[in-house]
Amino acid sequence: MELHEKADHMTINSVRRRQRRRPVRLLALLGMSGAAAVLVPITTNVASHAAAEPSEGLLCKTNPGGTAGNTTSSFVLTAHAGHILTPDNNSVYMWSYSNGNEAFQYPGATLCVNEGDTVTITLKNKLNVPTSIVFPGMTGVLADGATASAEGPDNLTKAAVPNSTVTYSFTADHAGTYLYESGTNTQLQSQMGLVGALIVRPAGFNPAAPHVYNDNGGAPDLETDYKPGKEFLNLFSELDPDLHQQVEFAPDQSTFNFDFTNYRARYWMINGRVFPDTIGSNNSQSLPAQPYSSLVHIQPRDATNPLPAVVRMLNAGSRTYPFHPHGNHDKLIGVDARPLKSNDGALDLTRDEFSRVMVPGQTSEVLVTWIDAQGFATSDIGVAIPSLLARENGAYWSGSPYLGEKKAQLAGATQLNECGEYYHVAHSHSLYQVATYSASGSGMLTFTRIDPPGENNGCNPAGEL
Repeated sequence: MELHEKADHMTINSVRRRQRRRPVRLLALLGMSGAAAVLVPITTNVASHAAAEPSEGLLCKTNPGGTAGNTTSSFVLTAHAGHILTPDNNSVYMWSYSNGNEAFQYPGATLCVNEGDTVTITLKNKLNVPTSIVFPGMTGVLADGATASAEGPDNLTKAAVPNSTVTYSFTADHAGTYLYESGTNTQLQSQMGLVGALIVRPAGFNPAAPHVYNDNGGAPDLETDYKPGKEFLNLFSELDPDLHQQVEFAPDQSTFNFDFTNYRARYWMINGRVFPDTIGSNNSQSLPAQPYSSLVHIQPRDATNPLPAVVRMLNAGSRTYPFHPHGNHDKLIGVDARPLKSNDGALDLTRDEFSRVMVPGQTSEVLVTWIDAQGFATSDIGVAIPSLLARENGAYWSGSPYLGEKKAQLAGATQLNECGEYYHVAHSHSLYQVATYSASGSGMLTFTRIDPPGENNGCNPAGEL
């Protein structure tokens, strides 16, 4: 129980100043206990404009149309500028894609379509520079009705000049997880935030009995089944705030040039957030431009809960991220929108991984389970609870080694554990990425939350912290 043996905590000011200034070092960060850092997250609430959206898990934008056998999905993505917040009280200038006329967000809106759909995406460019969108893994992409092709050495497809539009279309011909990103001045514009996730559901997808891939005969591949409502997004990225500040205050952004030999990433992010913000709820009011949580919230696998969760991982950055979950391995089932099984099922390359090594531009799907192999949900596992003087209760430990058993909270201590659940960290195994500047215990780190078994265990059903 790595996270629960020793836990320090800190309080981070929940009032965020959105002033534009040079980045500062984290005001206060604690040391690591093993590889686990425990910090109190920003108190979060679901924003009123997104009250209908769940506070955890994947948030999809969908817009299906057409008729049976002739389906379409149509979106408008607006490229514009905004700011994101970091836990060292900094604000960073970004570019990104929002859905339609919605407010700026980073990363871009997650789009969900069905296999076989004709997908139409109209890009509205509100930036001061030309920009475009490419869809790695998609074939036959059209731009304004013509075959999308490179229009210069650093422009991979037709771009929209400022205050204009381009419409892209393609057939989503294979289920899986895809990135979409800028195809113009790609090294700079992807760093500035022009990235997002595209999810293609398999043909015949049923949200009440979801799965990631179909088998060779077009039927659901039962080995890719996951529990309804337990689908999560981990989009990894990093940024250099000095570069972003130079872009923000450039006299002419369209002629700005940056020497990438001077590039120094300082923020390492999951879903556009830096830990501890990563574990806040979806649509946190503390993070108005960063709507996506990366907390994975599950229960032990047993006869009443036989299905895993699925986490869709995407590397939108320029570095390799070896992402490591504590508590259990992840089962890798797909890479770059292709299942790791041959069409006839004779070759099965699905596997449990200690660390999912994500190279730039790669996507993966992993299944997540936690098995109570040592009986932590039972009444007696033969472990005596140490005396209070021999332990340090932390924010995410109930004071008991038993899953589901909650001890009385300590006077004067901040404890967020609400029903005796467990928290395991998940983080980049390149530990310099589990930091902000040189302060450890931040960066590319999140939690997996394991609730006690049973549906009526008294836990907050929304899973908010």
